[in-house]
Amino acid sequence: MGIVYRAEDTKLERTVALKVLPAAALASQEDRARFYREAKAAAALNHPNIAQIYQIDEAVPEGSPTDDVRPYIAMEFIEGGTLEDQIKAAPLKLDVAVRIATQVAEALKAAHAKQIVHRDIKSANIMLTKDGQAKVLDFGLAQTSHSTKLTRMGSTLGTVAYMSPEQARGEEVDGRTDLYSLGTVLYEMIAGKLPFGGEYEQAVVYSILNADPEPLTALRTGVPMELERITNKLLAKDASRRYQTSQDLIADLSGVDVKSPSQTAIRPAVGPTSGSPVTRPSWVLMAVLLIGGVLSGGLLWPRPDVPAPLNVGLQLPGLDATISSDAAPANGLLALSPDGKKVAYIGSEPDDGLYVVDLTSGEPARFIFEGAETPAFSPDSRFLAFASGDNLYRASLLGGSPELLSNGLTDIVGLHWAEDGFLYYAPDYASGILRISQSGGEPEAVTMPDSTRGEIGHVYPYLHPDGRHLIYTAYSPSGYELKVKDLETGSDRVMGPGVTARVLASNVAIYAQGPELVAARIDPATARIGPPRVLSDRLYHSLASFSSNIGLSEHGDVAFIEGHSLWGSQLEIRYWNGNVETLHADVNLVADFALSSDGNRILIVSQDPLKDPNVFVYDVDSRDTRQVTRHPLYDDAPVFSHDQKSVLFTSERNGIADFYKADLTSGDVETVFADSRTKYLTTLSHDGRYLFFISGTGLYVLDMESDGITDVVVPDHIEERSAATHPSGNWVTYQSSEFGTPEVFVVDYPTTRPRQRITIGGGRYPQWSPDGRWIYFKRGISLFRVAMSASAVRMGEPEFVLDGVYGKFLVLPDGSGILTRNEPDFRQTRLIQFAIPAIEDQLTLE
Repeated sequence: MGIVYRAEDTKLERTVALKVLPAAALASQEDRARFYREAKAAAALNHPNIAQIYQIDEAVPEGSPTDDVRPYIAMEFIEGGTLEDQIKAAPLKLDVAVRIATQVAEALKAAHAKQIVHRDIKSANIMLTKDGQAKVLDFGLAQTSHSTKLTRMGSTLGTVAYMSPEQARGEEVDGRTDLYSLGTVLYEMIAGKLPFGGEYEQAVVYSILNADPEPLTALRTGVPMELERITNKLLAKDASRRYQTSQDLIADLSGVDVKSPSQTAIRPAVGPTSGSPVTRPSWVLMAVLLIGGVLSGGLLWPRPDVPAPLNVGLQLPGLDATISSDAAPANGLLALSPDGKKVAYIGSEPDDGLYVVDLTSGEPARFIFEGAETPAFSPDSRFLAFASGDNLYRASLLGGSPELLSNGLTDIVGLHWAEDGFLYYAPDYASGILRISQSGGEPEAVTMPDSTRGEIGHVYPYLHPDGRHLIYTAYSPSGYELKVKDLETGSDRVMGPGVTARVLASNVAIYAQGPELVAARIDPATARIGPPRVLSDRLYHSLASFSSNIGLSEHGDVAFIEGHSLWGSQLEIRYWNGNVETLHADVNLVADFALSSDGNRILIVSQDPLKDPNVFVYDVDSRDTRQVTRHPLYDDAPVFSHDQKSVLFTSERNGIADFYKADLTSGDVETVFADSRTKYLTTLSHDGRYLFFISGTGLYVLDMESDGITDVVVPDHIEERSAATHPSGNWVTYQSSEFGTPEVFVVDYPTTRPRQRITIGGGRYPQWSPDGRWIYFKRGISLFRVAMSASAVRMGEPEFVLDGVYGKFLVLPDGSGILTRNEPDFRQTRLIQFAIPAIEDQLTLE
């Protein structure tokens, strides 16, 4: 906004601060009139917490042209530094932060009484004298609704970060916008960082409008709950829910007790290795108090006979934007250590991989392994097991390379490292539960699906702390249910509806029922389960009822991911010229999609329970949506037939994943290929002869003209639905994780030469351009392409195309852009500490 000089007022013989603005700041007579009018009003403010304005005028710098007129302001010179510099040095003491916030509120009270709105309150505009007194600067520079010219000339991310939501939307504002900005400053003084950040202005503005800040009590110990409440009220997105006057804020700040010692929750550790108490941050105490308030006072209960969900989980510091945005809820993205001190999670692209964060140290998350999923802690919380590709690994949290435990996984669905020294897991969706020793060896079968009950598979195992009862999820066309197996007697019993149970030694289980995370008392010996108590109704899940992202410590702490599935996104076309077109198909939950050869129709797999989890066809021109398949079991992985009159798809309607064809006009369905393997259709050659599919971790091809004879293209390491055929039909590109990171390869078919590795440093979802000259692929959420020769040999290095590609994409038949999904809904990790002890006396078997 200009240059500030230390200057001498030669008439009054006093030191002043002389702010000289750029000539362009007052480009028009209207700008000049407004500046003088508002600056004069500000100059009339006489308050100990406002930097006094002495003079406003204009002058031509010496040696400059006569038209280079610069406006300037002479104001009180303050010996000291800015609050911004003080915060950068270290977060302020809580009593100092409250005192400064009160003084700024007093300044705003005086200004608002004269109808002056500052509109640019930020830590850089607050000076601190040597005595620690706050002085607000720049009243009169940014107080009109047309202040864009002045403030934007010096706009930085910091300035944008203090904007109120109504400012960000360009709406008229009043004094409540200054109070919002003061809330940002107060949050910054306490946390040492801004509540909403980002690398770009657009990202910051999006967070201001849509996101909630991390709780202060989760970022710093000893923060009183009342101080957090005040800050949250200041930062309310709706101005009507904020403090309406500075006086109300001052009154509340005066009642905050920040001189009492910091509260730190202490509880005895549980377990054979415990010898001393475990010290927890004070935000644990906040969770206890919040939950206690709900349970004792009924504060959040709509009526006494039906308890409302707790929904008071604390957002874990630093994890709000890290959860993988490109994985289904059924995939394992989260684990909580038994001692409750660590969280393991799968980080989002572009930093895709397994991370561990220590909740007690305040240190940043530590990277463990790239391309991992389904983490599980060892019983002593010192090791992690996880899957990557078709392999199962374990890694020490002290460092070192991960050890291979087993291979042969297809699509791991749940993993539990139990106290009996075994890891229990489901290798895919259509098998029983296996277990393997924690030191490796051959896996052994523990359960098998019961065909007499129509069971398709068993997933999400969890061994009860008694070491005898294995609790798992069985699923069939009729739904999902929890079962328990007695490992001593071999008996299997149904407990009740639910998914992904975790169990405490006290016979309390938490599990999922759709979007609800619930707790219930169980009796594993009799398979009885009591009435469930809802902990949260915002669990991240798919409408196929799968969710594995739930953690339980031995103390009763609960961690989970909340938010919506990526499959709730709409389709959009992103053109290379930058245009974006959203396709509003009458399908609310898009799980998968395929394009016709002319680009005029799109096959969409829906998970909308009101429409059945089936295949629909969307006409781009008419915008009509029509259902093609109708079956209660999930139809998936559709592709158009060669003549574009039918759809080929995968379905488990006969108990195992087989291939079917449905006529797009009549809807008649016929079986294309069936055998005993679990398999998923991935692509069809352009001439319609070869159907490529994944089985296990191999890529196979079915010759549609040879009565179902299959051939192996790639025997190992392939990843589901990641293959695409060249327009000529001679080459296949696919994705493999055999080197740890998902990479893109090309192989010819029929295979006559060694495969070729296309990417180094990561690559997903490879697709050929319509002319076969390029392979497009994703790295993180960025789209790249690499040139290919006429004989499918890589030429040169990959080049960046565009950003913001979430999940699967398809190149348009005319080569003008891609079909993909829009940005997924925001999701975050929550931790409810002491959740189970707080409600345990309410959980019964009755």
